[in-house]
Amino acid sequence: MMLGLNYPHPWNVYGIYLGSGNPPASQPGMDVWVKNLRSNLKTLRDDLGMRVVRIFLLGNAANYGAVAPGLVVRDITTTARLTLPLALHPKVSAQLTEMFQAFQAEDMLCIPSLIDFKAFGRRVVLRTGPPVLTNGCTNRHDIATDATLRQAFFDRVLRPFLNLSKPFRSAVYAWEVQNEPIWNVLSLSATTLASACQLDVAGGATIRSSTMRTFLQEAIDIIEGFPVEPRYHATVGHRFKADLAHLPTGRARQFHYYPVQVSLDVPRWGRRTLVLADRRLPTFEDTRAFLGEIAAGPRHGSPWPELEGADTGGARTRVLERLRHAQNKGYPLTLLWPDIEPGAAFPGPDPIKLSAEAQEGIKDFQKLPRPAR
Repeated sequence: MMLGLNYPHPWNVYGIYLGSGNPPASQPGMDVWVKNLRSNLKTLRDDLGMRVVRIFLLGNAANYGAVAPGLVVRDITTTARLTLPLALHPKVSAQLTEMFQAFQAEDMLCIPSLIDFKAFGRRVVLRTGPPVLTNGCTNRHDIATDATLRQAFFDRVLRPFLNLSKPFRSAVYAWEVQNEPIWNVLSLSATTLASACQLDVAGGATIRSSTMRTFLQEAIDIIEGFPVEPRYHATVGHRFKADLAHLPTGRARQFHYYPVQVSLDVPRWGRRTLVLADRRLPTFEDTRAFLGEIAAGPRHGSPWPELEGADTGGARTRVLERLRHAQNKGYPLTLLWPDIEPGAAFPGPDPIKLSAEAQEGIKDFQKLPRPAR
């Protein structure tokens, strides 16, 4: 099984590192992120034997386009007016080119993720401050819902990004359209996410399922029809296995495995733990997908029920047991979500966000005998 790491955003400056600031070029000190990336890629390859890195590009798109002031109801900002720039900022284009150069130079593969669900969610103020704390969503759902803006986004962002990556085709594992689109089309329901915090996390449902399918499929068609040899594979970072059946996937099928459990007080039966999503990790033969995210740390999702407590100790055993289990299920590629959060702050150093224990777990896994194929 090939291993990879999720590298969501340098210094956790979500949505503004690509292009160095909001607006782009306003924080030139961030330019060093590509140099840091190259150093980290070398560490991942040489010390941990990893080959693939999934990296967020626009993220919540905070530094892309302008959102008109909207209506605020119960600390939720909604808007239907979005203005897109006519072209990419030169800083964005230059840094993206440097990023692909870094992957090629270090003989690593990347999965560039174009945009995140938080770009399409409604902005929610979680704390009035100071400082003001929001859910990170940016009200840019018109990119998906408005047909004219959607095509403009493809013409001004997706196609230029693909053109920039073309000279580095050998360094691209797959192009990802969006991370976890299901967040943008679900309504609050105990039968879906079993969580009353979807609004606080993802900004609630802003896009109809049919519209999301259109957005994803049109982007997939652009990626997989792009004139490069060999042709790119498109992927979508689906949150649940079930999403593979309901939303477009691209040729490189992907889902994320975080078991979801909640404890409830049930009349007559007392306190019971209910597993409401992905109790078991399905086999690769069942999904024909790669594992785009599994947690190295304890914060994302519940312990894996099938491991019967083997992953409830420290990071070293957690990582080893989960990777071993994914390999036993037949997955050809699994990418870890880091266990150090929020990690280093700008403008300091930006090492990989894996604890020393998690790294030891990866090394332990790499020493295991590989099953014959």
